Amino acid sequence: MRLRSYLAAVAVGLVIVGAARAYFGPVHTGVPVGRCLRGDIDLDDPKPFVKTDLPATIVAIAASGGGSRAAYLSAAVLREIRRAGPDLLLGPADGKARSLLDQVAAISSVSGGSLAAAYFTLNSEKLKAADAGARDWTTYLDDMAIEYRKRQWYGAAGLNPLAWARSLTTDYNRGVLARDDYDATLFSGATLTQLPASPALYINAFDVANHVRFVLSRSYIDTTFFQPTGWWGKLAAPQTLASENDLAFNRIDPSSVRLADAVYASSAFPMAYPNLPLKHCGSKILFQGSQIFLADGALADNSGLVTLLTELRADLDPDAKRSTVTIIAIDASVDRIDANGTKFQQTGIEDRYAWEGTVFHHAAESIFGAVALLQDLGWKFIESSDTVTDQLSLNWSQELTHRTGACEPSSKTSWKNSFESGALAMRPLIIRLGLRDVVNPDFASTYSDRLQNRPELTALLAENGIDDGTSSLSRHLSKRLQNIPTDFMLTAADRKLLDLTAFLLVHGKLAGDVAQWNTVRDIAIKTPMPTTTCNTSPRSH
Repeated sequence: MRLRSYLAAVAVGLVIVGAARAYFGPVHTGVPVGRCLRGDIDLDDPKPFVKTDLPATIVAIAASGGGSRAAYLSAAVLREIRRAGPDLLLGPADGKARSLLDQVAAISSVSGGSLAAAYFTLNSEKLKAADAGARDWTTYLDDMAIEYRKRQWYGAAGLNPLAWARSLTTDYNRGVLARDDYDATLFSGATLTQLPASPALYINAFDVANHVRFVLSRSYIDTTFFQPTGWWGKLAAPQTLASENDLAFNRIDPSSVRLADAVYASSAFPMAYPNLPLKHCGSKILFQGSQIFLADGALADNSGLVTLLTELRADLDPDAKRSTVTIIAIDASVDRIDANGTKFQQTGIEDRYAWEGTVFHHAAESIFGAVALLQDLGWKFIESSDTVTDQLSLNWSQELTHRTGACEPSSKTSWKNSFESGALAMRPLIIRLGLRDVVNPDFASTYSDRLQNRPELTALLAENGIDDGTSSLSRHLSKRLQNIPTDFMLTAADRKLLDLTAFLLVHGKLAGDVAQWNTVRDIAIKTPMPTTTCNTSPRSH
């Protein structure tokens, strides 16, 4: 009887609270993120932002979206780069670099990749100094494998009466819960200004109302730089792939934005997590609203490459001579990982898909399809910028130094004139480390020499139940990689599979591409400077 009375009282209480909330609305406890800046920003010393200072050998990393799969793969790839040590250095070693990680000047991340990128950047000095097998790296990967969905949807919400009360009576939602969970677990209250100046970190989200990429960074960004010609004075002017909005243009102090805010905004997948509200204290001509609402960055560019290429292009020293630009793109997407039919055919659900999961699953798949389309458009944009991509050309190493001897009227995003005039020793290169690369039937034959006699690889293959070596990776890995979820619920088997994938990609593909790049670079540096004179400053185009 007591239990029945208790349950009845709880039910009555819930009805009363629900009715009060429906009539009066929730108690407002949340406020938009950010504190407005006062005064003008000095472009020579743009405090509280910092200017990006690029070295002659520019190395950058892009960490794609893909939920837990992307977060863990990005961390595992970075660990393997550290394990490789100085063997993967680009250009001549300066005697101080322990690994390629010491050469990284900028990182751009999206969605799940932002968890790994933000954690790495915040702890970069400690991680770069530690051996790959040290506790710091183990902790890093363990944190990327935490079952955040179980914590945030069940443990921290469903089993916590305080969370019930806050959700019922206030505007507290699962987005705030997730953000606070990331802060408590990964970032300990750190803000963007607590990041090191190098590597520069660009965390990508999507400005829902203004339908444009939004970049959260401590580094100063000239928002108007890549706007279409004649944009000034046009109310809500049409945007391009190169356009973006950011904290400097919004006039938000980066010290008032926590890393957890930025990471949450970057990974706020529609339907699963609400948008993050951010104050808008800047001009309302180009981007409108007193608040900006941010969603998952994959809705604008799931690779992180568009931000990286545009920011590096804008910050390249116009007086540079023989500089180089190399980007390592960690790609956790599984779209077209297997070209034998659609994903519905490959997973065997095509015949019943139309009648199952018609609420959330169909909506999610539609979003994934649109994200894949935007990623294709992003690759076409990259091709148009005179950038070499190793996965799109069999002759990429020859293309690095192929000059035409002529300048071209080019867009601000193009690297062509910088290369033709000798500011760049070679055309920029993107090395993709993607899940689709490791299942490519040619992967094993192309990189087998670099993977021979590796006891670590033998152990990883055995842990994943592969007893016939690397000769049949496509058969073993294709379906299994596609089945790794993105919703922050990694299993021990998923981790082992991603550990193996990261090892293969770094010690096989990356090592092979770096070796080719260094060979081409040594020749390019010794080649006489071109006599072509081009206007290399993108700001004059």
